[in-house]
Amino acid sequence: AITKRRTYRKRFAEKSVSDDLLNALMMAAGVEGAWLEPIEGADARSATSGLVSEGDAVQWANPSWRRELAQWMHPRRSGDGLSLPWLAVPIAQLVVRSFDMGGGVGAKDSELAENSPVLAVLGTASDGVVDRLAAGQALERVLLTAAEAGLQASYLNQPIQVELLRPKLGELCKSGGYPQVLLRLGYQSEELPETPRRPVADVLQQ
Repeated sequence: AITKRRTYRKRFAEKSVSDDLLNALMMAAGVEGAWLEPIEGADARSATSGLVSEGDAVQWANPSWRRELAQWMHPRRSGDGLSLPWLAVPIAQLVVRSFDMGGGVGAKDSELAENSPVLAVLGTASDGVVDRLAAGQALERVLLTAAEAGLQASYLNQPIQVELLRPKLGELCKSGGYPQVLLRLGYQSEELPETPRRPVADVLQQ
């Protein structure tokens, strides 16, 4: 499933995800000592999408955050980060560094959250180092279980990255504990190419 998995940032196809598959994803998280909880109900979805939009506004209003985002942009196949066509990189970096686009980005991300077939929080009972490691392992297992079944995912982690919003997201979850990742899942409406990756020898230390 590793070769099938993509981060799908576009709108998903209008196709529902079965309860059996949702249960399989929840069990996959549980194997690693974490929990996966779908956000259900119109009110909870609306509140969650509102937190995503609010998180965008907070992050984009921070010049330091925008500068860091710009630094992650690079031409395709030239290292880690956000790959863009090489002609677009200087313009994109300038725009991101110079302008607060939180309103427009927040509206787009909120719409994605509202209309995704599955909006779910992956979390842990506590928030120590071991818990965060378990969350990473659970995320890997959930993503690959989803990819094997034909689903793809992307992240709307703004409410977790903004410290004041994380407890509010936790209040929307029945599982208790600490939200670690906010995921949207669904069936892709178009195939995406593989993302450039570094050779294993570059990242594996023996």
